Amino acid sequence: MPSYISSHIIDAINVMGDGHCGYRVISAAVYKNDDWSQVRHDLSQELHQNEMLYNQVFGLARKDELLKSLDCEMVPAPVEKWMTMPDMGLVVASCYNVQLVNFSLEQSFTFLPLHSAPQDT
Repeated sequence: MPSYISSHIIDAINVMGDGHCGYRVISAAVYKNDDWSQVRHDLSQELHQNEMLYNQVFGLARKDELLKSLDCEMVPAPVEKWMTMPDMGLVVASCYNVQLVNFSLEQSFTFLPLHSAPQDT
Protein backbone atom coordinates (compact mmCIF):
# COMPACT_ATOMS: atom_id res chain seq x y z
CA MET A 1 0.00 0.00 0.00
CA PRO A 2 1.33 3.45 -0.81
CA SER A 3 2.78 5.21 2.26
CA TYR A 4 0.65 8.30 1.66
CA ILE A 5 -2.41 6.05 2.19
CA SER A 6 -1.11 3.72 4.91
CA SER A 7 -0.48 6.62 7.30
CA HIS A 8 -4.28 7.16 7.39
CA ILE A 9 -5.19 3.52 8.13
CA ILE A 10 -6.52 3.08 11.65
CA ASP A 11 -6.85 -0.71 11.72
CA ALA A 12 -5.89 -3.69 9.57
CA ILE A 13 -6.98 -7.31 9.41
CA ASN A 14 -4.25 -9.89 8.87
CA VAL A 15 -5.67 -13.13 7.46
CA MET A 16 -4.20 -16.50 6.49
CA GLY A 17 -2.73 -16.46 2.98
CA ASP A 18 -4.11 -19.73 1.64
CA GLY A 19 -5.83 -18.62 -1.56
CA HIS A 20 -9.00 -17.76 0.35
CA CYS A 21 -7.48 -14.60 1.85
CA GLY A 22 -9.64 -12.12 -0.09
CA TYR A 23 -12.75 -13.98 1.05
CA ARG A 24 -11.41 -14.15 4.63
CA VAL A 25 -11.00 -10.35 4.67
CA ILE A 26 -14.59 -9.84 3.52
CA SER A 27 -15.82 -12.34 6.13
CA ALA A 28 -13.90 -10.54 8.89
CA ALA A 29 -15.31 -7.17 7.82
CA VAL A 30 -18.91 -8.28 7.24
CA TYR A 31 -19.47 -11.18 9.65
CA LYS A 32 -16.67 -10.58 12.18
CA ASN A 33 -15.52 -14.19 11.69
CA ASP A 34 -13.40 -16.32 9.36
CA ASP A 35 -16.15 -17.97 7.30
CA TRP A 36 -14.60 -17.54 3.83
CA SER A 37 -16.86 -20.32 2.53
CA GLN A 38 -19.98 -18.26 3.39
CA VAL A 39 -18.58 -15.28 1.48
CA ARG A 40 -17.94 -17.44 -1.59
CA HIS A 41 -21.54 -18.67 -1.32
CA ASP A 42 -22.90 -15.11 -0.88
CA LEU A 43 -21.03 -13.83 -3.94
CA SER A 44 -22.18 -16.79 -6.02
CA GLN A 45 -25.77 -16.06 -5.00
CA GLU A 46 -25.29 -12.39 -5.95
CA LEU A 47 -24.10 -13.37 -9.42
CA HIS A 48 -26.98 -15.84 -9.89
CA GLN A 49 -29.73 -13.56 -8.56
CA ASN A 50 -28.62 -10.64 -10.74
CA GLU A 51 -27.44 -12.68 -13.69
CA MET A 52 -28.80 -10.37 -16.40
CA LEU A 53 -27.11 -7.33 -14.83
CA TYR A 54 -23.73 -9.08 -14.53
CA ASN A 55 -24.01 -10.45 -18.06
CA GLN A 56 -24.25 -6.83 -19.21
CA VAL A 57 -21.43 -5.62 -16.95
CA PHE A 58 -18.92 -8.44 -17.51
CA GLY A 59 -20.24 -10.36 -20.50
CA LEU A 60 -21.49 -13.94 -20.22
CA ALA A 61 -18.07 -15.61 -20.45
CA ARG A 62 -16.41 -13.49 -17.73
CA LYS A 63 -19.45 -13.76 -15.44
CA ASP A 64 -19.28 -17.56 -15.80
CA GLU A 65 -15.53 -17.49 -15.03
CA LEU A 66 -16.24 -15.55 -11.85
CA LEU A 67 -18.89 -18.09 -10.83
CA LYS A 68 -16.45 -20.96 -11.42
CA SER A 69 -13.78 -19.22 -9.37
CA LEU A 70 -16.16 -19.05 -6.40
CA ASP A 71 -16.70 -22.81 -6.36
CA CYS A 72 -13.83 -23.95 -4.12
CA GLU A 73 -13.55 -25.71 -0.79
CA MET A 74 -9.90 -26.81 -1.20
CA VAL A 75 -7.25 -25.46 1.18
CA PRO A 76 -5.06 -24.01 -0.12
CA ALA A 77 -7.10 -22.70 -3.01
CA PRO A 78 -5.50 -22.94 -6.46
CA VAL A 79 -4.62 -19.66 -8.20
CA GLU A 80 -7.63 -19.81 -10.54
CA LYS A 81 -9.91 -19.73 -7.44
CA TRP A 82 -8.37 -16.62 -5.87
CA MET A 83 -10.36 -13.40 -5.58
CA THR A 84 -9.64 -11.13 -8.54
CA MET A 85 -9.89 -7.37 -8.71
CA PRO A 86 -11.42 -5.33 -10.16
CA ASP A 87 -14.22 -7.72 -11.21
CA MET A 88 -14.95 -9.28 -7.83
CA GLY A 89 -14.84 -5.88 -6.12
CA LEU A 90 -17.99 -4.86 -7.92
CA VAL A 91 -19.72 -8.09 -6.88
CA VAL A 92 -18.65 -7.66 -3.23
CA ALA A 93 -19.87 -4.04 -3.09
CA SER A 94 -23.21 -5.04 -4.61
CA CYS A 95 -23.68 -8.19 -2.54
CA TYR A 96 -23.04 -6.52 0.82
CA ASN A 97 -24.29 -3.05 -0.15
CA VAL A 98 -21.01 -1.40 0.83
CA GLN A 99 -18.37 0.90 -0.57
CA LEU A 100 -15.21 -1.10 -1.23
CA VAL A 101 -11.81 0.46 -1.81
CA ASN A 102 -8.98 -1.68 -3.19
CA PHE A 103 -5.56 -0.05 -2.78
CA SER A 104 -2.67 -1.17 -4.94
CA LEU A 105 0.69 0.23 -5.98
CA GLU A 106 -0.30 -0.42 -9.60
CA GLN A 107 -3.87 0.92 -9.61
CA SER A 108 -6.47 1.54 -6.91
CA PHE A 109 -10.23 1.17 -7.34
CA THR A 110 -13.39 2.24 -5.53
CA PHE A 111 -16.49 0.07 -5.96
CA LEU A 112 -20.09 1.04 -5.30
CA PRO A 113 -23.12 -1.29 -5.35
CA LEU A 114 -24.76 -1.74 -8.75
CA HIS A 115 -28.37 -2.12 -7.65
CA SER A 116 -28.74 -0.12 -4.42
CA ALA A 117 -27.33 2.86 -2.57
CA PRO A 118 -24.45 1.98 -0.23
CA GLN A 119 -25.07 2.02 3.50
CA ASP A 120 -23.88 4.97 5.54
CA THR A 121 -20.78 4.11 7.52
